[in-house]
Amino acid sequence: AFSILGLRLPPVAFPPGTERTWLLTYTDEDTRLVRAGVDGGRSTARDLGLLSREEGEAADSYLFVLTRATPSESSRAPAGLPSPLAPLARAAERRRLKAQLLEACGGQSLGAEAGAEDLRRVRDLSDRLAALTPTADPASSPLLCGTWDIVWTT
Repeated sequence: AFSILGLRLPPVAFPPGTERTWLLTYTDEDTRLVRAGVDGGRSTARDLGLLSREEGEAADSYLFVLTRATPSESSRAPAGLPSPLAPLARAAERRRLKAQLLEACGGQSLGAEAGAEDLRRVRDLSDRLAALTPTADPASSPLLCGTWDIVWTT
């Protein structure tokens, strides 16, 4: 289930023939990054003229930044660091990048008011955070269960 500002969003039923590409690039206990786009099929928003014919065609045209209400920590050790320090260093870097990402998402009406530079910064931070995901297979992780708040999207 998804919510915006604490309001639960209704489930979305896409018309028959609609296909979407969803790519989860980062998942941990409290943060989730999802890229999405149209992959063949039809787009209701495009059919209604709400989007240009070309918009959203790439598999990563849209970016969703989501957070969970109750955060906790998880980590995997990066290569090359001494064993006792590796989990701490990796967790600290994730915390730092998540804080920067949430700061970059702020004050933009959930992304609706984002300019080109805002989009570039959010995508860059998302890519850097995705490289540090502590979850082996984000798309099938049990961490996906629960209610998530959309913080920012394109």
